Amino acid sequence: MPYGAPYAGNAAYREGPGFAGHVTDTQTNLTYMQQRYYDPVALRFLSPDPVDVGSTNGSNFNRYWYANNNPYRFVDPDGRVSDEPARQARTSFSSMTSRPSIASRVQGGPANASEQNNSTGQSATNGASSSSGQSVTSSAKTFLDTNGAAAGVAQNRLVSNGSWRGANGKMYDLRWGGNQHTGARRLVLQEANVYRAAGQGMFLVSSGLSIYEGAEAVQNGDGFGVVRAGVDIGWGAAATFGGPVGLAGGIAYTGTSILVTIPSVHRYTVGPVTDAMCWAGGSC
Repeated sequence: MPYGAPYAGNAAYREGPGFAGHVTDTQTNLTYMQQRYYDPVALRFLSPDPVDVGSTNGSNFNRYWYANNNPYRFVDPDGRVSDEPARQARTSFSSMTSRPSIASRVQGGPANASEQNNSTGQSATNGASSSSGQSVTSSAKTFLDTNGAAAGVAQNRLVSNGSWRGANGKMYDLRWGGNQHTGARRLVLQEANVYRAAGQGMFLVSSGLSIYEGAEAVQNGDGFGVVRAGVDIGWGAAATFGGPVGLAGGIAYTGTSILVTIPSVHRYTVGPVTDAMCWAGGSC
């Protein structure tokens, strides 16, 4: 069956390689997927994914589900990162048949030194290959959002709250055209308009990337990713069209989004929050 249980007409589990090429344990009817044991009846792993929740798009939000809850499209080649069959990593038969104790898997720890090496080596490689496209999109969004915020700051420095900044650094009412000491108001407005157009253009491109990420999240059944994409667009709109207050909020949101990509910060902020949301929603 799609999630690994035998067909109704052939309900016996068989010892050895079975569902998705992984080893089946007939004493427990569990499937060993290199890093964790999987229950094809509960449709869940017995221990959380050692790969953390994606900090940029909420991928891997439910750290117990199998193949993003979409086994028709995805497989889980090593119990860590779901992938499409065309790109999945190939594992050796010896690694599939060497199983640790179930107790050690439930506790989330590696059973031996060789498995520890797999956990620290292959995990990074498989994770990087499966999320390279997401990393590029995230980097592009960060670049656009950061530069869009800078353009907004420059615009508001020149023209803000019905005033414009003269060459002498002082603010003057927009109804006054300037003099030889302040420079011409017209030139200041033109420069401010350039910054505004640049900020709006970068917001539109960044929003397109957010929509793309949101569509992928919908396809993968990733509710957190969908919410994240919507929030990204909302704060981007506030920073672009919300004046000084909206700009300040957008900058704070962008800065926080960049900060939580740091592994040490992510581990103690995004990880616990997303795990709590997962359990509160009853989807773990």
